[in-house]
Amino acid sequence: MKGKIIVAIIALIMLVGGAAAGYFGGAMFAPPKPVKPPPVEVKPEGPPDRSLFYDMPQMLVALQGTKDGSPVLQLSVTIQCPTSDDVDTLKSYLPRVLDVFQSYAGRMRVEDFRGSENLEKFRKGLIQSLAEAIKPSKVDTVLFQHLTIR
Repeated sequence: MKGKIIVAIIALIMLVGGAAAGYFGGAMFAPPKPVKPPPVEVKPEGPPDRSLFYDMPQMLVALQGTKDGSPVLQLSVTIQCPTSDDVDTLKSYLPRVLDVFQSYAGRMRVEDFRGSENLEKFRKGLIQSLAEAIKPSKVDTVLFQHLTIR
């Protein structure tokens, strides 16, 4: 019986000693170390690539005349293309593109610019004419920066 008590005391001492070592060593009650997730590559959701836009020089276009004389359209636009190669093509065909603007807008009358529906028709007509002029390159849209009729 004395042997069992000695074994129980030794076991109790080892248990208390192990608990004290774990507590003071930080292994037993320490919070688990956080697992770092692998880095995730995040692409910024900023404005579109500016190279896809081309600011045209300001243009003055004589519109179809009226009894009072020929009104003049003052126009500043930005052209958006799907790729930078299309923008490069647009730049290299600039004289042709300017001619498209002059000839297409020159057929218009002042009444053709009244109302948002008419402006949208004008925009779509310009896009079609530009796309034809710079084939096989494409034009996404024409953005009006300034449009004044004098």
